[in-house]
Amino acid sequence: MMLEIIEWTKSIGFALVIGAIILIFVRPSVVFGDSMLPTLEDKNLLLLEKTSYLLGEPERGDIVVIRSDLQLYGFMKKKLIKRVIGLPGDTIVIGERQVFINGVALEEDYLKDERMYDGFTGTVPEGHVFVLGDNRNNSTDSRKPTVGFVPYSKIQGKAYFRIFPFDKIGAM
Repeated sequence: MMLEIIEWTKSIGFALVIGAIILIFVRPSVVFGDSMLPTLEDKNLLLLEKTSYLLGEPERGDIVVIRSDLQLYGFMKKKLIKRVIGLPGDTIVIGERQVFINGVALEEDYLKDERMYDGFTGTVPEGHVFVLGDNRNNSTDSRKPTVGFVPYSKIQGKAYFRIFPFDKIGAM
């Protein structure tokens, strides 16, 4: 009986250590809203990889989760899931229903709708990124002063795997 208790204690302890190690590198995140349609849908469950940006910098096209200063329910900070469009030093111009990076039109085959708000111009500062939702007509993103250019320190991780819904499970 005592031997069985010791074995159970070891197994539970081992599982807790493995779980803690996994949480250091990976975390789940839920999509709230339609700002990333059609790539991601409301209530999709994603896995974030948290170490990429400790070793390197975000890349154009990465889908990231950001800690914003926006309030959710009046007391929680809202997390945003967006696509990295602009990198440090890039000049971003949104006009003619197109995103231009350093004067070159950005190819975006993942967009839900061709329409988007025109009239943004800015240069991404060092240590920051410019992010947009794929559903441009329904997205709170870097075009809005409440989000603006996002410092690397506010990026919580890179979305790399969708685990729900089950019919869309897979790498991103």
